[in-house]
Amino acid sequence: MHKTILVLSVPGICVKYCISINDICRLIEEAAILRQLCHKNIVGFRSFTRSADGTICLAMEDGGRSLMSSIEDRLEKGLGML
Repeated sequence: MHKTILVLSVPGICVKYCISINDICRLIEEAAILRQLCHKNIVGFRSFTRSADGTICLAMEDGGRSLMSSIEDRLEKGLGML
């Protein structure tokens, strides 16, 4: 039986998951939506591809920092959540 592997890659981290065909369909839909979005609060789409061995990769831009870090910085400065 062929297993499908999803690779999520963040600088310094690479996580692999075995996923179902339903997950793949949902991920394809998500990639199509992300490809169309352009907003300062949404991490940008870079690529959605499948390698020769069947590994699926959804590549997103590096946001540089987490949402929680941004919220904490704003709260420390008295600026509110966002």
